Amino acid sequence: MKDQFKTLFRIDCAHTFYTNGRCGDFTLQPTAATAQLLRSRRCVFRWGGDTGAVIYQLNETATLPLTAFQTNEALAFTIINNSADFFHFTTDLEVPAIGKINLYRNVSRTVTAGYLGLTKTEAILTAGVITHKIKTNSAASIELRNREGVIISTGSIAAGSQHKEYQFDIQSLPAGLYEVRETVGAGQPDITSYYADAQLPGSRIFGILLIENKTSYPYDYSGNDAYKLGFTAKSGTWNYYLVMPSTGVATQYYVEDKSNGENHYSNDLVGPIVFNRVTSIPSTDKVAPMLQKPGKTVVLFQSAQPVAFRQKARRLLQLLHKTQVGNNLVTKVIVADLSNPDIRKTGTNLFIYI
Repeated sequence: MKDQFKTLFRIDCAHTFYTNGRCGDFTLQPTAATAQLLRSRRCVFRWGGDTGAVIYQLNETATLPLTAFQTNEALAFTIINNSADFFHFTTDLEVPAIGKINLYRNVSRTVTAGYLGLTKTEAILTAGVITHKIKTNSAASIELRNREGVIISTGSIAAGSQHKEYQFDIQSLPAGLYEVRETVGAGQPDITSYYADAQLPGSRIFGILLIENKTSYPYDYSGNDAYKLGFTAKSGTWNYYLVMPSTGVATQYYVEDKSNGENHYSNDLVGPIVFNRVTSIPSTDKVAPMLQKPGKTVVLFQSAQPVAFRQKARRLLQLLHKTQVGNNLVTKVIVADLSNPDIRKTGTNLFIYI
């Protein structure tokens, strides 16, 4: 009989910046320990640009896994960032500090919008020795725990100690997630997470995805499980500064969205992007004074609400000149398609000279 396989769980990568909502900026691959565990459980992992899956081999009756995972086993995947611009257009996310990674971890069997939940925390990447920076000046207990919460090592910190670091030798321990807890008296512990794996690649690691087979949220072999690494595009107030001759009439100029809905995406703005004209620019504005020249007037057109960055430029944002001639309103298009802010720049200021 030919071997039969079934999906254990799927991983999707999504981002509201992209027109199709799918994010191909990452490569996921199992850690060395996970690759070995997958082989022992007769599983394979496949990644296809923005989605991947763990696939397991069925038994002879094609009803159960040939080799099931044991309780508390976990699958860990490195998340490799392939985009230099990713952090420029992604909100609430910063480049991890040197030696740190983003840790994504399953927490329950609760399904929201078709996906099981993930939490995101920060972990310090390490190898054979955990060098923990002590955070308190008070007397405290310190302990090292593994991913399952089992205490591996304990110690104490004297009040006013001159030692700023505490080391745990974990060379004989398996690769994976550990935590160091500092506790002062009967207070709540201060917890720092560490991910130990000497075989992980260097600075390109964006994070680790850790999917655990817990008693309270076990693996489901039905093939319906899915997880999403979801990201949201940055947004900001768009500012168009118009530098015009002082002889002109500022109130005759407008910035309007003439796209007839083309600029809108799912979970995006409803209706046209509205820009308000600001002729009396507040003194707190640091840009306008730099643009002010003799014989020129600076007018600011500001979006009424934050506008998100998008892969596809928002088109047909136009600079218009409108004058009343008798009973007719005469509209002239000055700029037919204004530029969008550059995702690589920190601000959302653009400049128009006429």
